[in-house]
Amino acid sequence: MSGAEPNLEQTGTSGPLTQVTTRVGSNQPAPGTAAERTAAADFARQAGQAPPGLLAEFWDFLIHNKKWWLTPIILVLLLAAAFVLLSGTTVGPFIYPGL
Repeated sequence: MSGAEPNLEQTGTSGPLTQVTTRVGSNQPAPGTAAERTAAADFARQAGQAPPGLLAEFWDFLIHNKKWWLTPIILVLLLAAAFVLLSGTTVGPFIYPGL
């Protein structure tokens, strides 16, 4: 052996480096384990489901990310949009009594 080639006995590897795979810092289960098969089956099940609606997805966002402070802002924006849309109809004089 020349000095430039690594000695496999010294480094502790037992085969070609292409066969050695490590998942350092990964939250994924090791390949081929029962946990990975369960995760793959769960992913396939969720992929086959119908996508949630806009309100359901927004509600899920509020719950999981604890963004409850957005609720009053969204409600005020929706109320203002309703006033703008209704101002051009026959309901307008009841919303804006001086006009």
